Amino acid sequence: MTVDAAGPPSLQHWLHLLLVVAMIALVTLGALENRATGTVLPVVADDLGGLTWFGAATTGPGLTYVVAVVLAGAWIDRRGPGPAIFTGVGLFLLGQAVIATEPSMIVVVLGRLASGVAEGLFDIGITVLIVVTIPEALRPRMMSLIAMAWILPSVLGPQAAGLIADRAGWRWVFLLGGLLAIPVTLALIGSVRRAGGRSEPAEGPGLSTLPYAIAVAGTMGAAAALAPLAGVGGPAMIGGAALVLILVVAGIWCARPLLPAGTLTLRRGLGTTVLLGGALSVAFATGSSFLPLMLIERAGFTPGLAGLSMPITGLFWALGSWLQGTGRAQRRTTARLRVRTGFTGVAVGLFAVAGTAVGLVPPALGLAGWAVAGVGIGLASSTLSVHRLALTDDAEQGRVAAGSTLLGSAGISGGAVIVGYGIAASAPHPPGELFLAAFGAAGLLAVAGATLAGRIRPDRSDRPEPADPVAAGSRS
Repeated sequence: MTVDAAGPPSLQHWLHLLLVVAMIALVTLGALENRATGTVLPVVADDLGGLTWFGAATTGPGLTYVVAVVLAGAWIDRRGPGPAIFTGVGLFLLGQAVIATEPSMIVVVLGRLASGVAEGLFDIGITVLIVVTIPEALRPRMMSLIAMAWILPSVLGPQAAGLIADRAGWRWVFLLGGLLAIPVTLALIGSVRRAGGRSEPAEGPGLSTLPYAIAVAGTMGAAAALAPLAGVGGPAMIGGAALVLILVVAGIWCARPLLPAGTLTLRRGLGTTVLLGGALSVAFATGSSFLPLMLIERAGFTPGLAGLSMPITGLFWALGSWLQGTGRAQRRTTARLRVRTGFTGVAVGLFAVAGTAVGLVPPALGLAGWAVAGVGIGLASSTLSVHRLALTDDAEQGRVAAGSTLLGSAGISGGAVIVGYGIAASAPHPPGELFLAAFGAAGLLAVAGATLAGRIRPDRSDRPEPADPVAAGSRS
């Protein structure tokens, strides 16, 4: 079922409040796990004598996440979001307990793989839960709150995890994460039951999509495994680079059957909306992933000072998402304008840090530009998410959300592998020109996104876009 958009006009209304709090808590918990694990995992590997398995513990969850989102999409379209969300909570608890209690790094890797599956189930489950429980007019604000749930974990998560690991031991970081999941689960039970499941199984590809998801994960994993060839030099390095590019393209191509029709051909409406969401993720992730390294290598920052880019990203992303969810923005702007403005902001930030990499832009000004990019990603990503929900039939919300997430994940992984290969080839001190090329290419992708923003509308008429909740009215 879908709640009528003519219902209570506020997320603070009793009908929505418990659900809103529970979903934000779940997102916050996942964000804390993400940030905390990234902080203490090197300590875990060193303590357990398992540095050999560190790479698998770092990249493995991303691969299981890719498979999980596809399975979650088919499952949720048939059974509703409840079973997937609670299975995700169970796997999260299992993963945290396994990591906290086992003495072997191999078992820690298994726990991390379970966490990747849990995150995939969370992401798709929450997306569909918003559709079936939150009125359309309130969804922009809900998306803003979801984005803002990453602020505290991004700012305080690494410091808190480090403090707990120093004072009580790294195992308590994972034990506390598992304990926090229990009250969140209890708060979700009533709301998820009210959302219910499908009265009839929805038609769709079901498990037939699993081979495509495995193919995407496999090609990206294989591409990442080729990184050591970058340090060999000569023909092996060149051959490895060519193979990396082939695998990345093949991985994205494998995702094609899982996407809405017309995604890769920029069909107006849903197809372009999904493709631009993936392009936005790739462009911004390229900057955020390699900005700290660039600041250390090219601007002379200490690791602690370079880490300022992470809270800048979180804070300004939340600001941009909050702006798009305000009533004034929804009344006075269109979805395509917000998307175009957001892409433009991301491009400005990427070109600014590209200039910093080669000494053309002072580091302080580069970070200021990155703050603009943070506002841009918040503005555009939340708008695209709401727009996608409005253009998708209720019975296909899970499948489309899964395909969109898969496209973004494949693109981000592919970009990271390509840039990472270049960094490995130029180690130990990658040149500024490498960062210039990476950030510049991502900036051009953002410019292309701004240019194509008008195609998120299903037609060329002057009618308001479906994603404009005020103009579109109710939808059930």
